[in-house]
Amino acid sequence: MRTALALAMALVCACATSERGPESAEIEATLRAGGFPSPANYPGNGNIGVYEGNSTASEECLIYTTVGTEVHQGPADGPIIANIVGNTIVDPTTGATLCTRDGNELVERVRVGALETDTVLFTVIGRWVFDGDIVLTGKTLPQILAELDQKLLYTFDGPHIYDHSPWDGEVLATATAPLSNASKTRKLVLSAMIAAECGGLGLWADEEH
Repeated sequence: MRTALALAMALVCACATSERGPESAEIEATLRAGGFPSPANYPGNGNIGVYEGNSTASEECLIYTTVGTEVHQGPADGPIIANIVGNTIVDPTTGATLCTRDGNELVERVRVGALETDTVLFTVIGRWVFDGDIVLTGKTLPQILAELDQKLLYTFDGPHIYDHSPWDGEVLATATAPLSNASKTRKLVLSAMIAAECGGLGLWADEEH
C-alpha cells in the first residue's frame, strides 16, 4: 500500500492526535458538506486543452481538447473520440454508450456501458478520483480510511491532474483552466481519457507521440 498521506489522515479527524494541515481541513469540509460545489461558469467546465505533463507550453504535448460536448484527440480540429450526451459517454461513430455516470452530490461514479452494469470504473469525491466503487455506508472511519488510501488514483489540483496525490505523485496532465472545482462529470470524463477508458486513448494520445 502506498505511504499514508494527508487524504487518509483527514478521515480520522475524530481520533487524530497530531496537528492537521490545511489539506486535511479541506477534505473534512468536503465530506461534511456533501461534496465540492461546481460554481456556475467555472472555467474547468468549459472548452479546455489537456496536455501531457506539467505544462501547457508545448503544442506537441496537447493530447485532448474539449469543445462543448465533444472530446477531440489533440487540437480542436482533431478527431472526435467521445461525445458527452447527458449522463453518458458515447462513441461518436456508432452512437453506442461507452460509459454512464450516476451518483449524488457527494459521490459519483462512471460505469462501463449502460446503467444496468455493475462494473464501476471510477468514483469521484470532491477533487479525488478513486479506482472502482467506494462505499461509505456501514463502515467505520478506519475502514473508510484504508479504502480511500488504497484506491486513490488521481487528484485534480488547480490545472493539474496528479497520479495519486500532489504529496506523493507526479503530474500526469495539465489543463488550460483550473479543474479542482470542475463538475464531477468533467473529472470522470478526463479520468477516463487519460486512463484509456470510455473511448479515451490514454496519455500521449497524439499520434505524433
